[in-house]
Amino acid sequence: MKIRVAEKKDYISIAKIHYFSRELLGSGFFSLTNKFFLRKYYKILLQDQDFVVMCVEDKEKRIIGFVSASLDAQKQFKTLSKHKFSLGLTLIPSILLRPTFLFDILRRYRSSIGKNKERFVNVKGARGEFWVWDVRYKNPLWAIKLYQSHLRFLQKLGLEKMFFEVDIENKKILSFHQKNGAKTNEKYLLPDGRERILMYYDLKDLHL
Repeated sequence: MKIRVAEKKDYISIAKIHYFSRELLGSGFFSLTNKFFLRKYYKILLQDQDFVVMCVEDKEKRIIGFVSASLDAQKQFKTLSKHKFSLGLTLIPSILLRPTFLFDILRRYRSSIGKNKERFVNVKGARGEFWVWDVRYKNPLWAIKLYQSHLRFLQKLGLEKMFFEVDIENKKILSFHQKNGAKTNEKYLLPDGRERILMYYDLKDLHL
């Protein structure tokens, strides 16, 4: 196994892992997206120097897990907004399967650019995004090693705090972060009634 920084060309592999594992990550927006959207999403973001992805590859150099974060969430959402039409086109198959998904997409988009008061994710400062492991190759030990390497890398970049969100229903993930030194910033309700916690790692004081 090898841990490394993901490259631009890795977007297809990363999107594939996310697609197969998306339902385990929660019941929100990304659990309803399709492989076309995820490919476009990661192709766009992996070209952004402020979007950091650490990944694990096996002996065959196949990526089997990754952790992503944005050093500037506000900039990230502006970048995605520039590609809103091409991203929107990739979501058409998902909308056809579930027409009400269109309203979820519009609400989330408007929230990300500050056009409504609904809150989904943290849109300012550094933001941790996804921690994904290929469900076909389970390895809890290396998944944890990957996350710790991700935090150390952000420390080396000089990042002081990284915010991220955890739904209370994801008890194992929440427990891991609490034991790993993450702090709770606040709790809030999503528009669909789920309870979410905004947490953060104080990287300047975190010993890894």
